[in-house]
Amino acid sequence: MLLLVACGPREAPVIPGAMIDPGDRTRSGICARWKAGHVITTPQAFMPGGGSCAPGALKPGAIEDTLTRIDMFRWLAGLDPVENDPTFDVDAQACSTIAAFWDFMRPANPHMPPEDSTCWSAQGQRGAGSSNISWGVRHPANSIDSFIEDAGANNVDALGHRRWILNPPLGPVGVGYYEGGSNFGSASCLRVFGMTPGQASPAWNAVPPPGFAPIEMARWTWSFQGSVAGISAARVTMEKSDGTPLMIEVHRLQAGSGQPAVAWVPVGWTVEAGETYTVTVGNVSYDVTPVDCTKL
Repeated sequence: MLLLVACGPREAPVIPGAMIDPGDRTRSGICARWKAGHVITTPQAFMPGGGSCAPGALKPGAIEDTLTRIDMFRWLAGLDPVENDPTFDVDAQACSTIAAFWDFMRPANPHMPPEDSTCWSAQGQRGAGSSNISWGVRHPANSIDSFIEDAGANNVDALGHRRWILNPPLGPVGVGYYEGGSNFGSASCLRVFGMTPGQASPAWNAVPPPGFAPIEMARWTWSFQGSVAGISAARVTMEKSDGTPLMIEVHRLQAGSGQPAVAWVPVGWTVEAGETYTVTVGNVSYDVTPVDCTKL
């Protein structure tokens, strides 16, 4: 029987199964990393090209801001950072150009744009087929929060955007962002199909992560993914620190997006900062203590 336990609101909670140095997991350490990961050094990210369908380019600082945001979320999950591949950026930038002008009234999938799509290109089609896509984020770094949150009725049964970013072997990524277009003011593509051998591969990771966790993440859909056998069909329960059981709605996530995973949402209750919640997924148990980083 596999039993991995992280013991709650200690000042140095353990990340079960982690294969890299967990770093400073105190309340202050978690909040410091959360805040640093949300700093944008290059607010004007996009450099337009010579026409509406010209992909343009991103400023190097904006790409670094995006990598910093990715690495912050991966650090919280106990995973290794990723690198950028400029050749992947080209595909992602072309993808974001198609996405910015996407016609949501047509039945086509934006990940498989047909050749009659506005601003279509072979590079853009290639990028769309291997990227997370978001709209209206106003900066490519902000798209990462959108992907990890993965909100919306169409996403809760897959959480594919989140699972690709928190896939342990994720390697070089490509960052694309187009400001303008006909939908929501911007579109962002993150190429996520690159894999790097040797990346740390803990037995599992979770959102929100075990131990102290930013309250923002605890208010998103909760999820658990990894290589532990039977995750997709595992029984999931939650309780408060006083042992009170909490009602949740469990979603068995579709295969094909990174690792096997299961997700759940609260039913009839709201996550509170400072409370400790015990999660049990099959034979794995861990504690999560949400923290309001605005007060630290």
